[in-house]
Amino acid sequence: MALAVLATVVNDKEFRMIAVSFEPQLVPELVAAFRPETRAPVRTQICVLQCIDSLIRRRDQIAELYSSLNVSANHGVLMYVLRRAFAPSDHGRLPLPSTTTDSSVVRADSGAGMAKYPRQFLDSLQALIMSMTPWHNSSQLLVSAGAVDLLVSVLRHDSVADVTDVIRAVRLLHTIIISSPTSGFNAFASSEGVALLVKRMKLEVDRSIEEDSRALYDIDAKALPYPLAVYPLTSDTQFKAPEVLSASQITILKALFKLLHHLVQQPSYHDHLRNLIESSLPQTIEN
Repeated sequence: MALAVLATVVNDKEFRMIAVSFEPQLVPELVAAFRPETRAPVRTQICVLQCIDSLIRRRDQIAELYSSLNVSANHGVLMYVLRRAFAPSDHGRLPLPSTTTDSSVVRADSGAGMAKYPRQFLDSLQALIMSMTPWHNSSQLLVSAGAVDLLVSVLRHDSVADVTDVIRAVRLLHTIIISSPTSGFNAFASSEGVALLVKRMKLEVDRSIEEDSRALYDIDAKALPYPLAVYPLTSDTQFKAPEVLSASQITILKALFKLLHHLVQQPSYHDHLRNLIESSLPQTIEN
């Protein structure tokens, strides 16, 4: 973390003099924390992600970082981490028990000895990808590595435990398509991204209607976990009315519709979107 702060507050010359001159293999050693044979603790990997996020803003470090992460390769370190982070619940990530409301810890690898990825790790990974996309044709490299195909496949994860991952994947897809409009969207379309996006929107709208119906039928239940203040506030009315939808449900709907809104506004994408009127999308929007 000290290195991340240092990379943020000093200029390039000072950083090279303080850090790089004493540790010439700094970047490769940082990236090595993600290799399976290293068995680095998850807390260490989180710190490394945040450190790389700081370093990637320094132009003199970009080439070495991309080379060490092997950003453009499907078998590279970055794609390895992405695959583990976005593994579905039924193939490498255990669904959360129905008795808990804590979704901060998820499973991130298949087989025995499964490592846990906390929410902080996934937040740091998402922040790193977001920081990469404006730099050095990063979106093009991610597309060539198969990141778009991987993120599109996350739309198939229909378990409730995977909703947060779907939100992250949709936001990353949106960022990559904005940064690389041609190759990013072509990869999205060739991976059946448009059809999967429409299907996912229908799934989430149907879930929201079902959740809304349950809330209306159980409006007086005290166990509902989404309190909403009722005005004017008194001791009798405060936090008595529940929210209609959970925060995660609202967030995923917003992310899905925001991505679709961006796509339909681009004239060059219309050839791939002309069949939307014949899909389930009009009925989904009407619902």
